[in-house]
Amino acid sequence: MHKSSMAILVALLGGTLLAPAAAQTRFNTIYTFTNGYPVGLTASSGTLYGAFQGVGSTGIGCGAVFESQPPPTGNGAWPETVLYSFGETTVDACDPAFTPVFGAGGALYGTAVAWGGYGLGALYQLQPPAFPGGSWSETAPYSFPAFPASGPVLGPHGFLYALNEDNELMQLAPPSAQGASWTGTVLYNFPFGTLVDSLIGGDGGVLYGTSGFGGSAPGQLGEVFELKPPSGAGGSWTYDILHSFGYGDGGAGNPNSLTLASDGAIYGTTYGASISGGLGEGSVFELTPPASPGAGWTYTILKNFGGLHPGSPLILRNGSVYGALASAMGGAVFELQPPSTAGAAWTLVFLHNFTNGQVPFGQMVMDQRGVLYGVTGITDGQSHSGTVYQIETQ
Repeated sequence: MHKSSMAILVALLGGTLLAPAAAQTRFNTIYTFTNGYPVGLTASSGTLYGAFQGVGSTGIGCGAVFESQPPPTGNGAWPETVLYSFGETTVDACDPAFTPVFGAGGALYGTAVAWGGYGLGALYQLQPPAFPGGSWSETAPYSFPAFPASGPVLGPHGFLYALNEDNELMQLAPPSAQGASWTGTVLYNFPFGTLVDSLIGGDGGVLYGTSGFGGSAPGQLGEVFELKPPSGAGGSWTYDILHSFGYGDGGAGNPNSLTLASDGAIYGTTYGASISGGLGEGSVFELTPPASPGAGWTYTILKNFGGLHPGSPLILRNGSVYGALASAMGGAVFELQPPSTAGAAWTLVFLHNFTNGQVPFGQMVMDQRGVLYGVTGITDGQSHSGTVYQIETQ
């Protein structure tokens, strides 16, 4: 999450408070940031990886990419290691805005604001050390013409895809020669004012995303879209709106994250507050693919949170849905348990409430045991802080 987005989030929380947590869970803060806040997590082989905004080891306020490994004893704080601090060169990235992703060869890719006048946004690439104990190396192989609006999404043939704040979908192609720059191509221009803000990948190179505003429904409170790659070389991508949010959606509006289920269904969240007017409500929804070609997707609200604001991409496990909410005091991590009979209400369980002003947001991860990991962060314009937390859900 970019600094401006975090400031908007904090300003819009209002006076809503959360009910006490109802689940029997064990919560731990496993790392605390005192000079920045993290923007989400990914994981590999039991190690957590993420990026944070704030002051890196160089002393420049450009943030860093970090890893955190389980402690040797299995309990307590997780040691944190900075893999790379941004702001060390004039062609560097600054303020990583989204969670990095792993690509070929164990490299980490992410999007950030550009440093040193090198365009407005940047794709950064972190290569792992060639030998144990060595240093990670960073390059910024592509400069965006606008600030990034999503993290990179891995596609076929080593391509990366990302959104920018000019409402463009970018395809980033790796170079044919090592060390050369990546090539960026605009695949689709979204209408002005749609505010595209999330992107995920599906089977066959299909992309799904959200826009916080726009769409064809009354009120134009956003949409979920699908982009299908061309069937042959040189063809155009096919753009379809799977659902437009408006006044008739049970109050839901401003979608901001998507998660793809193994059966092709899409689960998502709506932030539920616009910068200009506070229209819409926070919710978790499901989009079920059509039963026959040409039919529409089926839209269902699983839970309407009213004045609370879900924003983290959801995690799906054993039929339950896990996510995070922002509130006036900080927020909460929740579980939605499916009904025992079709059509009945889902059961909401708060796994942990944050009451210290730390707001849970960004990408979470869950291990095979059902242990949930996520981040919190807050900025008051003068100081930055954040945490990495662990919740044992079973």
